[in-house]
Amino acid sequence: MSAHEAAPLRGRHVRVVAAELWSIENNLSGANMDFEEFAGAVDSDDAFRGF
Repeated sequence: MSAHEAAPLRGRHVRVVAAELWSIENNLSGANMDFEEFAGAVDSDDAFRGF
């Protein structure tokens, strides 16, 4: 993805409980999952708590 294509995605974020931070880091850095998969898995408090 070029910097131009990524520009609309800047500033997006996901809140995550500390116990699940490793999951996001490992899967994003290894390109196993995309940000959108984590963003779509937040709960009613808008926090990612795992799958």
